[in-house]
Amino acid sequence: MSYAKVEIFSPASKIPFQSGRTDKNGRFCFFPDTPGKWKIVVDDEIGHRLELQISVNKKLKVSWQVRKHEEFSIPVKILVGISFIFGIFGILSLWKTKAQS
Repeated sequence: MSYAKVEIFSPASKIPFQSGRTDKNGRFCFFPDTPGKWKIVVDDEIGHRLELQISVNKKLKVSWQVRKHEEFSIPVKILVGISFIFGIFGILSLWKTKAQS
């Protein structure tokens, strides 16, 4: 995300450790100064948002993982499928009714 807003939170802090914007290539750099789990929030302010956690060990070595978007539950998938089927039959019956008149 080019020029997206970035906020970095150190472990156990609600105040941003660093904030700024990504460059034109979507890059942002920071250097953690304490070990723990750091939170990074990237927001382009038009609806796209990425939140990730970075683990920093005692040697200040970084490892990170992006949170995956959770899928819909099985009952929601079933409900959407049934709604789709009813919608198709509704459109077909409306089309058939108009064709008969």
